[in-house]
Amino acid sequence: MGKNVLFLLSILVVITLFSCTIKRQKATYATYVEHRSYVRGGDDYWEFYYNGKRYKVIGWCPTSKVIGEKYKIIYDSLQPGGNYEIDNSMPLFIPEEHIGKTIGIIIEDNVCVNSKKYKTIGFEYHVNGRNYQTSQTIPPRKDPLCLKIGDKFEVEYWQENPKRVIIYLDKPIK
Repeated sequence: MGKNVLFLLSILVVITLFSCTIKRQKATYATYVEHRSYVRGGDDYWEFYYNGKRYKVIGWCPTSKVIGEKYKIIYDSLQPGGNYEIDNSMPLFIPEEHIGKTIGIIIEDNVCVNSKKYKTIGFEYHVNGRNYQTSQTIPPRKDPLCLKIGDKFEVEYWQENPKRVIIYLDKPIK
């Protein structure tokens, strides 16, 4: 009987710690601010703010490394600069940014996004008579999505620098 009580108490402690961690999780956006190259690679630096304090953290930048790119970040409110995760499949624009819209065209053949792993898709778009090509990481999906060369979708771009762009696969263009 003593072993069962000890087992139940240990389970309660784990559940309590886990629930406290979840309650401490906060979300905001992180802004890509710099890449530092080294002989064997480099680091991508991001910053975000919490309670008026700026945190500069290291995280992978998945696309074209455009200064000013923004992605969702989830962090621990007790250790914001030490316990965080940048969601590289969630690029975003904040309301104060001036964005434009155009059409993005898939340029990679046979890209299927399924429920098992992240995919990177390549696409091109035109802004002010200039052609751009880039890629975007797409999160796993519940329903498979297969794309073909030439498929068209709505794209938003940052007017200050059109290289910063988001393609919306839930907004196809017919």
